[in-house]
Amino acid sequence: MTPAWAIRANGKDVTETFRRYLVEIRVRDEAKDEADSLTIVLDNSDAALDQPTQGDELEVLLGYDADLRALGKFVVDSVSYEGPPDRVVISCKSAAFAEPAEGDAQPGNPEGLSLQSWLVRKTRSWEPGTLEVIAKKVAAEHGVELVANAGVLALTLPHIDQTDEADTELLLRILKPRGYIIKVADKKLVLLPISGGENKNAKTGEAMPSVVIRRSEVGTYSGRWAERAVYDKAIAFWHNVGSGQPVYVTAGEGKRVFRFKHPAPDEDSAKKWAKSMVKQSKGEAGHMQLTMPGRVDLQSEQRVTLEGFTYPLSASASKDAVAKQWIIKTVEHALTRSGFTTSVQGEPFIQDP
Repeated sequence: MTPAWAIRANGKDVTETFRRYLVEIRVRDEAKDEADSLTIVLDNSDAALDQPTQGDELEVLLGYDADLRALGKFVVDSVSYEGPPDRVVISCKSAAFAEPAEGDAQPGNPEGLSLQSWLVRKTRSWEPGTLEVIAKKVAAEHGVELVANAGVLALTLPHIDQTDEADTELLLRILKPRGYIIKVADKKLVLLPISGGENKNAKTGEAMPSVVIRRSEVGTYSGRWAERAVYDKAIAFWHNVGSGQPVYVTAGEGKRVFRFKHPAPDEDSAKKWAKSMVKQSKGEAGHMQLTMPGRVDLQSEQRVTLEGFTYPLSASASKDAVAKQWIIKTVEHALTRSGFTTSVQGEPFIQDP
């Protein structure tokens, strides 16, 4: 099989135009609340190529021979020049667009789509209700589709003040203590669990197949398990208005205890905070990293079973595996003149305590 690629700029196929100049394509797929990114490096020795400019939309496809997979749409964030050798570096972020304002259209971006709307700080108040009200309004204001399960949308919230705060900061402030984060990509606002486990595509909400990766398929690998970083138990609390007393709730069992310093708004939230802390702590204590020949089927938030590795990646003769499955947190595809590789980083898949 021969590594292959294609690039579309503002909907037009520019693969052949770029072919003789291409040095590197690097696509990074993030599970956390960070934008996916695309970096394209081009040979600029003869300065003959008409490069994309800031605001252009690029779509990249990678794979082998004629079997290519689209890895998302990105917007050119910056174009830089370096040398020797003379090169152009095109840096792009995932296409998280706002609806165009009148007169905002720019060359190469005729619809006036903007990456800046998510940076705007706002001051306003939100009445008590469900997360669905806030999430839907934020998604509508930025012109993106909301992707979330019914459970997270049904979370009840007290009165919330948004003071000089970007919408992403507001949502993260609400969601992180409850075990969720946000991701903005491909014109979607996605709400997903911090520790993963749903095995769903963060951009579409669609189910993904679990995969098995064997030692023979991997070039380099590393794994660690920091037992000292794990909380066995978490204690949260809320104030009972009727009795005027704090009420404590506990998740997990063991001697290493995390105690929340601030009260949750209600009993249900306190339970979610405690469970989320134990799960998040165990997930962050383990780490795996693999590099292998290009695999465009691997995606962030996907569950992976590792076979044939040493502890803690797989079970050994003396120890059980830290995780029966791992959750991919970052995937980076790199296609260069030397070949095509995929690197993944992940955390253990931890069941709810």
